Amino acid sequence: MSSTTNRPAGRLSRRAGLRALGTLGSFGVLGTGVGACGQGSAPVSDAPKSASSKRLRIGTSFVVASMLPSAAPQWHSTYGIAQTLYRILPGDKLAPWIAASIDQNGQDGYTIKLNPKAKFHNGKQIDGKAVQGSLEYHIARGIAVPSLKGARYETPDATTLKILTSQPDPWLVNYLATAASFPIFDPGEVNAQSDPVSIVTKGFYSGPFRTTSLTPQKLSLDGVPDAWDGAPRLAGVDIIFVQDPQARFSALKTGELDLLLYTPAEAVPIIKQTPGLSFKGTPTAELVWVQLNHKRAPFDELPVRQALALSIDRKPLAERVLSGAYDAPESIYPAALPYALPGVLKTDLAGARLLLDGAGWIVGSDGIRAKAGKRLAFELLHYPQQPDAKPMAEAVQSQLKAVGFEVRLKQSDDITGTFRSKDYDAGIRYNSMQKTGNPMSVLNQSFLTDSTGNEGGWGSGELDGLIKRLNVEFDVNRRNDLMKQVQQIFQRDVPITFTVSKHWSAAVGPDYADFIPSHDNHAYVVSKDTAPKK
Repeated sequence: MSSTTNRPAGRLSRRAGLRALGTLGSFGVLGTGVGACGQGSAPVSDAPKSASSKRLRIGTSFVVASMLPSAAPQWHSTYGIAQTLYRILPGDKLAPWIAASIDQNGQDGYTIKLNPKAKFHNGKQIDGKAVQGSLEYHIARGIAVPSLKGARYETPDATTLKILTSQPDPWLVNYLATAASFPIFDPGEVNAQSDPVSIVTKGFYSGPFRTTSLTPQKLSLDGVPDAWDGAPRLAGVDIIFVQDPQARFSALKTGELDLLLYTPAEAVPIIKQTPGLSFKGTPTAELVWVQLNHKRAPFDELPVRQALALSIDRKPLAERVLSGAYDAPESIYPAALPYALPGVLKTDLAGARLLLDGAGWIVGSDGIRAKAGKRLAFELLHYPQQPDAKPMAEAVQSQLKAVGFEVRLKQSDDITGTFRSKDYDAGIRYNSMQKTGNPMSVLNQSFLTDSTGNEGGWGSGELDGLIKRLNVEFDVNRRNDLMKQVQQIFQRDVPITFTVSKHWSAAVGPDYADFIPSHDNHAYVVSKDTAPKK
């Protein structure tokens, strides 16, 4: 995920975290039952029958703070609660889901044919009006899809929705498959004024699991036996929010948890050596950014940004610092893609030093550079929900010191809020430049000069022009050429820079030794087919 956080799970020291496990287990927070309800919410009665009586217990550092579709809804898809019109298979292949088909109407728009079996948890059919209401809601909350701003809709029958886009859009199907952007919900149950507490059990999503309760410690789900696309193999899922990685690991070893997400890379060798535990990883397109604030020194200087990018040595980061749970990329995009441009990411310490010398940054007696009485210094943020962010920041700090940067490290418990406030120098950020086979989502959301998601204050008329051309370009060869030009701008102007690419990973106990991590942890960790090993 990006770096998206709702709020951090409770921070614990290692000793306090281990001590807390006994307390949590005693009160059912790490137990297998539904657990206590949040204020104002009530568990759904009549627990469903399922192919299994087992409940999957997941430990994670990211708190699901709300079930509103506007509140980090990627987690709702992650745990099998919400669905999109299309879904993404490995290799960024699109497949029908709530929609049976989405067909292009020339360059004027699309016709969506819905699966007539598709229904919400409350029993209502998912019809064209519901899909229209969902799309309009998500655009109103700020999802950046230029062709849907000002789009018009027609519903000739219950299972058909025609979208007349405001401009040609070759990427729209990819956007509609993005779990963080367009989960489909019942607009009759949700609106901008909905109470986030009472909404928890209203049944406005459509996945194989339904929310029964949400507290600051735990999200509980029950399987939906009559789920429209098949009953789940699990009776339910309990997602327990424990930020401290040592506490989560101890709970896995004692059998209080079945599966851990966001396992620290430093724990990988220990997990592999622990009887009954397994570590599983799936390579992804997820890159770890160094987000830069262009409105603050020293990143308002191009040579400084260029030198920073050249000073990061990605191979030792991936292989040594992060125990091989990451890869060292040479391109912003996966190498198999036709527009991936190799050599965009490279290390050149001598070149970095020459750039800083030429910009007037002189090395002092302590090895730190300065210019006009100001040291070449900045604060680099990391955040605890991604436990590898801190060792990565420490390694980057050391690498940059070798060319004369002074880097101060600081933890942010709400990295998303910090970036949105624009009150920062730089920060570690987990994100992807390629969401659901669609590079335009991130480019439009984060790098257009006037985008609300442009949290680094970056501005480039040249890049804006390329993005706007890509938004409407249907010819694949011309798109590939434009995408390569975008990458050349990233290499030359360094709006952000990158460290390593992540594997989506999980540590699992013996009952889930066959579990294979999804290609996208922000959409598909739990599905109807998730089950204990036979």
